[in-house]
Amino acid sequence: MLACVTLAHVELLVCGKENFRYYNMGITLRAQSPINVTVVSVGDFVLMPEHVRAMFHVAKDLRSKLLISMANDLGWRIGDFLSIQKSELPNLEQQTPIVWIRITAKEKQLRYLATT
Repeated sequence: MLACVTLAHVELLVCGKENFRYYNMGITLRAQSPINVTVVSVGDFVLMPEHVRAMFHVAKDLRSKLLISMANDLGWRIGDFLSIQKSELPNLEQQTPIVWIRITAKEKQLRYLATT
């Protein structure tokens, strides 16, 4: 008889394993157990236009749609985008092109954005 294991079952088992580890309680699992399998991903998630469109269509208000559009246009990491303060935004009434320079949090590199 084959056992049907769903993603929800695996998540529940992983949570249980972490609880045992937290309380320093030993637990032994089979070597082939789906909990013991670690999947290492070295690639970045590439945001495709259809992902952005889907997020844009489920956004409930204009502010959410603006945030999704701006985050996509800037192409920054989410942490850098979310750390933007209103006082850091450039004056949009100045002569174009408007250059905006920021230092990224993770790589400590300068990022330039020029709007026209």
